[in-house]
Amino acid sequence: MKAKELLSLLIQNGSKDRAHALASKMPKELQKEVLETEADVKDLHFLFTPPEDQVAKVHYSWFLPLIESLSKETVPLAIGALPEPQHTKILKTLEKVKVKPLSLMARRYFLHYWLQDFFPSNLLPIEVLSQKNPLYPLLTISRDTLLHLFDYLGLYDLAIEMRRIVDKQRLVRVGDALTPSKRHFLQMAMQQKERMTAKPLDLKQWDGDAKKLKRLVHERGLARLGGAVSGQSLHFVWHLTHYLDKGRAERFLKHYRPERSGEIRTLLTQQVVAVLDYFEMRERR
Repeated sequence: MKAKELLSLLIQNGSKDRAHALASKMPKELQKEVLETEADVKDLHFLFTPPEDQVAKVHYSWFLPLIESLSKETVPLAIGALPEPQHTKILKTLEKVKVKPLSLMARRYFLHYWLQDFFPSNLLPIEVLSQKNPLYPLLTISRDTLLHLFDYLGLYDLAIEMRRIVDKQRLVRVGDALTPSKRHFLQMAMQQKERMTAKPLDLKQWDGDAKKLKRLVHERGLARLGGAVSGQSLHFVWHLTHYLDKGRAERFLKHYRPERSGEIRTLLTQQVVAVLDYFEMRERR
């Protein structure tokens, strides 16, 4: 029985004791996620999500290899079945492809059979993953906010490096390469005692290019989030990585460890929460 079907049984069962009894028969990796869910038991819409809504949460880059493996006759159907924004973005990537509009039923039929192996059969929907998880907001924020999160998380690495720099001119150049908001967050990060060892950024090789510094810091933020997410369920990680573009997700997964726990993971989780709180504070201004 699939995870969604088991979940449906749990939710439809009004007795908490019987719900736990049912959960005990589920695979161990699913039990915690289901029993800690805060989903409204009267709202089962997420159990019957249309395929186009499922697809809409996945970055279009994940579908490119699938489309490229199709026959020339099938490619227009595949692109035509995809919802926005994947439809338009893939058309821009694959030029000279003429797509005919499909009816709603035709799109759903094609997506269902084309992508039935793309989504894991036991994948739990985002709505039923535990909202008690401090990292749960990562699955609900916008993609742009998630990318900004990498930029700010990487500032913790830059803060370590700034303490090592004795050249005042270089310090000024680093500050000038950052936005006012990032300079403010960097100052806050520098006031905190770093409790983990990080590989030096080695800004001695930096030529002062602001874009290069941003890319360097962004990648460090990607690594920090990988450490923070380590130990999370495979359901959580699947949703998070497929929300990102495929290239960035692959780099992120290099830093993810399924079984990692301990002080470092806790510290990195606290840093993720601190960045999200900082974003929220700025929005309230």
